Amino acid sequence: MRKGQLTVNTIVIAALALVVLVVLFGIFTGQMGNWVEKIKNVLGYGEEQKYCNEQEGFKCVYAKECPSKGTAKAGEWLDCFGGVCCPTQ
Repeated sequence: MRKGQLTVNTIVIAALALVVLVVLFGIFTGQMGNWVEKIKNVLGYGEEQKYCNEQEGFKCVYAKECPSKGTAKAGEWLDCFGGVCCPTQ
Protein backbone atom coordinates (compact mmCIF):
# COMPACT_ATOMS: atom_id res chain seq x y z
CA MET A 1 0.00 0.00 0.00
CA ARG A 2 1.34 3.40 -0.97
CA LYS A 3 1.48 6.34 1.39
CA GLY A 4 -1.78 8.32 1.34
CA GLN A 5 -3.90 5.47 -0.04
CA LEU A 6 -7.05 4.54 1.91
CA THR A 7 -8.16 0.95 2.28
CA VAL A 8 -11.75 -0.21 1.80
CA ASN A 9 -11.93 -1.13 5.50
CA THR A 10 -11.02 2.41 6.52
CA ILE A 11 -13.72 3.88 4.27
CA VAL A 12 -16.39 1.45 5.57
CA ILE A 13 -15.51 2.15 9.21
CA ALA A 14 -15.58 5.92 8.59
CA ALA A 15 -19.00 5.66 6.90
CA LEU A 16 -20.43 3.61 9.78
CA ALA A 17 -19.02 6.07 12.31
CA LEU A 18 -20.66 8.93 10.41
CA VAL A 19 -24.05 7.17 10.46
CA VAL A 20 -23.75 6.56 14.20
CA LEU A 21 -22.89 10.23 14.80
CA VAL A 22 -25.90 11.41 12.78
CA VAL A 23 -28.25 9.10 14.70
CA LEU A 24 -26.82 10.17 18.06
CA PHE A 25 -27.12 13.83 17.07
CA GLY A 26 -30.77 13.27 16.13
CA ILE A 27 -31.53 11.52 19.41
CA PHE A 28 -29.86 14.08 21.66
CA THR A 29 -31.30 17.12 19.89
CA GLY A 30 -34.82 15.69 20.01
CA GLN A 31 -35.22 15.53 16.24
CA MET A 32 -35.27 11.74 16.05
CA GLY A 33 -38.56 11.52 17.98
CA ASN A 34 -40.25 13.89 15.53
CA TRP A 35 -38.93 11.90 12.59
CA VAL A 36 -40.15 8.61 14.07
CA GLU A 37 -43.64 10.07 14.65
CA LYS A 38 -43.84 11.33 11.08
CA ILE A 39 -42.84 7.90 9.76
CA LYS A 40 -45.47 6.25 11.97
CA ASN A 41 -48.15 8.61 10.66
CA VAL A 42 -47.19 7.97 7.05
CA LEU A 43 -47.29 4.21 7.59
CA GLY A 44 -50.59 4.45 9.46
CA TYR A 45 -49.30 3.46 12.90
CA GLY A 46 -49.37 6.90 14.53
CA GLU A 47 -51.83 7.98 17.18
CA GLU A 48 -53.01 10.98 15.17
CA GLN A 49 -54.21 9.32 12.02
CA LYS A 50 -56.00 11.90 9.95
CA TYR A 51 -58.29 11.14 7.07
CA CYS A 52 -59.64 14.10 5.12
CA ASN A 53 -62.67 12.23 3.78
CA GLU A 54 -63.74 11.38 7.36
CA GLN A 55 -63.80 15.06 8.37
CA GLU A 56 -67.34 16.42 8.32
CA GLY A 57 -67.80 18.84 5.41
CA PHE A 58 -64.43 18.10 3.77
CA LYS A 59 -63.15 15.98 0.90
CA CYS A 60 -59.80 15.31 -0.74
CA VAL A 61 -59.10 17.25 -3.94
CA TYR A 62 -56.06 16.35 -6.01
CA ALA A 63 -54.98 19.87 -6.91
CA LYS A 64 -52.62 22.52 -5.57
CA GLU A 65 -55.45 24.55 -4.04
CA CYS A 66 -59.14 24.27 -3.31
CA PRO A 67 -61.57 25.20 -6.09
CA SER A 68 -64.11 28.03 -5.73
CA LYS A 69 -62.12 30.06 -3.20
CA GLY A 70 -62.28 27.40 -0.51
CA THR A 71 -59.57 27.28 2.15
CA ALA A 72 -57.69 24.00 2.53
CA LYS A 73 -57.75 22.41 5.97
CA ALA A 74 -54.23 22.27 7.40
CA GLY A 75 -52.68 18.93 8.24
CA GLU A 76 -51.07 15.86 6.78
CA TRP A 77 -53.81 13.60 5.48
CA LEU A 78 -53.23 9.89 5.01
CA ASP A 79 -55.92 9.54 2.35
CA CYS A 80 -55.04 12.71 0.46
CA PHE A 81 -51.39 12.24 -0.47
CA GLY A 82 -50.54 14.75 -3.17
CA GLY A 83 -53.77 16.67 -2.73
CA VAL A 84 -55.46 19.10 -0.36
CA CYS A 85 -58.37 18.73 2.07
CA CYS A 86 -61.08 21.15 0.91
CA PRO A 87 -64.56 22.07 2.17
CA THR A 88 -67.37 20.43 0.21
CA GLN A 89 -69.44 23.63 -0.01
